[in-house]
Amino acid sequence: MTTDPTPARRADGPTNQSRSDRRRSAPPRWRRPMTVVAVLSLAAALVATPAQAQAVQCTGGLQNTIIHGDLEVPDGAACQLVNVKVFGNASAGIGADLLMERTMVRNVTAAASAFIFADRSVLNGTVTLTESFGLFAVDSMILDDVALQGADPFNTTLFFAEGTNVIGNVKSSLGWTVLQDGMINGSLDTMQDQATDLFRMRVKGLTVDQAAEGSVVCDTHSNGDAWVTNSHGFIQLGGPYTTLMCAGNKIVGDLQVHDNTALDIQISANLITQDLACTGNTPAPAGHSNIVLGKASGQCADIGTVQEGLIPPPGARGEVEAVTESERVAAPTELVQERLAAAREAAPIPFP
Repeated sequence: MTTDPTPARRADGPTNQSRSDRRRSAPPRWRRPMTVVAVLSLAAALVATPAQAQAVQCTGGLQNTIIHGDLEVPDGAACQLVNVKVFGNASAGIGADLLMERTMVRNVTAAASAFIFADRSVLNGTVTLTESFGLFAVDSMILDDVALQGADPFNTTLFFAEGTNVIGNVKSSLGWTVLQDGMINGSLDTMQDQATDLFRMRVKGLTVDQAAEGSVVCDTHSNGDAWVTNSHGFIQLGGPYTTLMCAGNKIVGDLQVHDNTALDIQISANLITQDLACTGNTPAPAGHSNIVLGKASGQCADIGTVQEGLIPPPGARGEVEAVTESERVAAPTELVQERLAAAREAAPIPFP
């Protein structure tokens, strides 16, 4: 007795329903840049790499294709990918440029002076930049950690992200971190950054140590303690000084501000669920309208309670000195746009 290997066809449903009726009964499609389900589906597609796939040397533009092995950008070369699936890892050599738009790839590494650009892309693994120019990520997903190591205080490695989510942790040493409108599911730790600035972000804890130009944190939710220590420049943690461009932050934990020697230190309009502690800062922090559910102590003992009004009175310290988001992002924006334009010219996408 033999068995028919062909599975039985499932009977079709009713056919008298009109196309418009079927369209109306279908569930709505939410117009979101990237849902969790979509991201996991795309990540799963990258798992099965065919054995013995050869690495591809990319020195130009590629689009609408699949690369089954690793992708390598040689030293000094430029590679631009549009709508490409890379089943292996990607690496950019010394001084190389790797541009990705609507592209999926596994781990990404960048050598000295290399530049990585990701637009609406999925990086299914870690991103490691060593003495690199930096990473510019727009509306993308990084499904593991980001690690940056700059060369020295005068050659920092830039991490500039807009609307980008990182599932792991971000650790920057001798970097320059500017993050807007995204999420870090793990912690953000920076040491000797040129600056660490966050605008409308969600993080799981924040540590800023020895930032040369300080730290500006606005409208950010930290689901863990926040520390700013041994830093210089401007330190502005919330605070609607002059304008309402820097809204206060929510810190689910302690806010610790210690041993900073800065041009100005402002702490205002923040909700802190535990303690606010400030010691050894020059000048002493100024601020108002903070809500501290724990204890406010040290130099911040007098700014840990809500005071009348959100705008400081005329002449109050900080009204003139406060910096804005546009001022903080102007320099990194100019740097990445210049590098991006040169890389696109060097690796144009061919016409179909």
